[in-house]
Order: sequence, then structure tokens, then C-alpha cells
Amino acid sequence: MAEMKIIHMSFAKIYGFKSITFEWHDYLGPTFLRRKDYELRPVRSIPLRQWGELGQWMRLSDVQREEYRRI
Repeated sequence: MAEMKIIHMSFAKIYGFKSITFEWHDYLGPTFLRRKDYELRPVRSIPLRQWGELGQWMRLSDVQREEYRRI
């Protein structure tokens, strides 16, 4: 039996702004990530301060947002 190799392609837009790292999807919104390995963080563990920082990032223009893009 031949081995099956799986290729994963991602079109993620990952941003780092102030103390938050997150993936942004235009339809689904943000997914907060751990900064060191980009693994998902549970939504219940996100403090209100970081939601506020996300709000600041959302008020930036599209050009300014792209300055904070990591991937």
C-alpha cells in the first residue's frame, strides 16, 4: 500500500499588534494565537485588554494594518 502524503496550504493572514498575535479572516473575524508557536488560544483565556487592542487594530486603515502582518 502506498503512503499518502498530505500537503497543507494556508492562506492565513497572521498579524502581531502590541501584545496580541492573531489570524484574521474577513468573514469569520479573529482567531487569537500564541506568539511563540502560532497555536490557537482558547477564546475564554483572552483578557479584555487584548480585545481592546484588537479594536484599536480594526480602526486602522488597510494600509496601516498590513504593516503589522507577519505572514
